[in-house]
Amino acid sequence: MVIWVGADKFVYWPYTQDPLTFTPARSSGLPVDSIRPGLMYTDGGSIPRPLRASESFSPWGYAPAYMVHDWLFAAHHCIVQGRPDAGDLRDRIEYDKVRAFSFDNSISALAGVMRTLMQNGRVSSDPSAFNAISFGVETAIARRLWDDPDPRKCDPVSPKDKALIEDALKSKSLRGLTAFSVGGAGPKPPVVIYQQVYGR
Repeated sequence: MVIWVGADKFVYWPYTQDPLTFTPARSSGLPVDSIRPGLMYTDGGSIPRPLRASESFSPWGYAPAYMVHDWLFAAHHCIVQGRPDAGDLRDRIEYDKVRAFSFDNSISALAGVMRTLMQNGRVSSDPSAFNAISFGVETAIARRLWDDPDPRKCDPVSPKDKALIEDALKSKSLRGLTAFSVGGAGPKPPVVIYQQVYGR
């Protein structure tokens, strides 16, 4: 689930019965057998401008790829800062996996998830979308973001936001974005922005 918790704040919540997990092909060259994104703040993926204008392109259609990619960056920054324990302890194994990742591996992982979604028919095969997104993250700017030593780049989900979500899940008051009414007060956070279940 991707959950809105406040202005420009979205949380990826992985603690479900069957969390998003990517198992790369053995030939991928990735240093792990699987990747399960952990609890993190996410922007849901930066959509390249040419694709935003396309009516056939749904930015959330590639959400699993964005979540894997965002997780690699989020975990990498906390590892660099020596703070992997700042996140949720349920993600400790996943943090340890990210230690083996390079910037180039992060690009391969994003492309691998997109390719899998296309091959499995979860999204339409769209070479222009694939190229724009996978090559869009292979830039000097993206590499600088990966290498950025700023301690603020390690930004684990705050205890307050985590408690907000956990309380809503316990009380079954976590609502979908469809509850929002334009012009009305709208729902208070947390609100589910994106949730998708994939069959095996």
